[in-house]
Amino acid sequence: MRSASSLTELLVLLLQLVSVTVSRAGKLDRSIHLRKDARLTLSFSLSFLAGYSVCAHARVCVSIVATALRERMCVHQKQQQQQQQQQQQQQQQQQQQQQQQQQQQQQQQQQQQQQQQQQQQQQQQQQQQQQQQQQQQQQQQQQQQQQQQQQQQQQQQQQQQQQQQQQQQQQQQQQQQQQQQQQQQQQQQQQQQQQQQQQQQQQQQQQQQQQQQQQQQQQQQQQQQQQQQQQQQQQQQQQQQQQQQQQQQQQQQQQQQQQQQQQQQQQQQQQQQQQQQQQQQQQQQQQQQQQQQQQQQQQQQQQQQQQQQQQQQQQQQQQQQQQQQQQQQQQQQQQQQQQQQQQQQQQQQQQQQQQQQQQQQQQQQQQQQQQQQQQQQQQ
Repeated sequence: MRSASSLTELLVLLLQLVSVTVSRAGKLDRSIHLRKDARLTLSFSLSFLAGYSVCAHARVCVSIVATALRERMCVHQKQQQQQQQQQQQQQQQQQQQQQQQQQQQQQQQQQQQQQQQQQQQQQQQQQQQQQQQQQQQQQQQQQQQQQQQQQQQQQQQQQQQQQQQQQQQQQQQQQQQQQQQQQQQQQQQQQQQQQQQQQQQQQQQQQQQQQQQQQQQQQQQQQQQQQQQQQQQQQQQQQQQQQQQQQQQQQQQQQQQQQQQQQQQQQQQQQQQQQQQQQQQQQQQQQQQQQQQQQQQQQQQQQQQQQQQQQQQQQQQQQQQQQQQQQQQQQQQQQQQQQQQQQQQQQQQQQQQQQQQQQQQQQQQQQQQQQQQQQQQQQ
């Protein structure tokens, strides 16, 4: 409306200017120049008015369109506000529903907590019952452990007794093996004695030619007798081992003396190479005698082995005596094992009898050796 009023005012002003210009032109000389100016002004004013009118109409149209757009925008804004309000109401309703759901969930949780508390109480009661049962079981286990310990102690005692019995059996087996070895040695000695008898027959054939050699052999036999006496002393002095070592050293010295005598004989043989053929025969016979001496030394070694075996048997007897003492201590605690121990004692008595028999056999062997020595001396 304002734009339309302004346009009318402008048109009025332009008309007034045109009228003024026309009146002045009429009043003046009405020259051509003035007319031309008037025409130009009129054309200019008309064109200006037409452009201005067009612009005014355009402005009016634009204002109309803008107002329509503004109205539409307002309608849209109102609709959007209504929609937002509706959405807010819906959100509030949803929040209320969520709150109600949360309240329901809280109620359910409270109910669950109550149920859990009840379950916990029940579990606590069950745990208390289980603890009581466990205590009872522990007491029973302790009783069982005590019984097991007692059984283990009994088993250990039985195992110890079994081990002792096994040791005794092993000792008996060792003694049997030693007896077998002694028997074998006795057989070997018998064979050697037979060989000695054969050699003695040969020596009897050669005695007429070698009286001097017989004297040397007698001296050697006397030394061997001294060695046997020393061996008997060693048997008597088994407990004192240091003295045995000294005697053994003495025996070694005597053996060295025998070796020196043999070396002297060899030197004599070398000095008598220039003699007659009879002396050569005597040397051969001397070599045979040396072989016999070596055999005698082997017999002495075997006798020493027998003596060592006897020492081992005596040590075993001492061990058996210690075992008997242990068994006597166990007899007071275990009456059921008395029968087994009595059997073991009988076996030990049998072993002692066997040892006595062995000693008798050894004495017989010594007597046989002495008889052989006497026979050799007589020869």
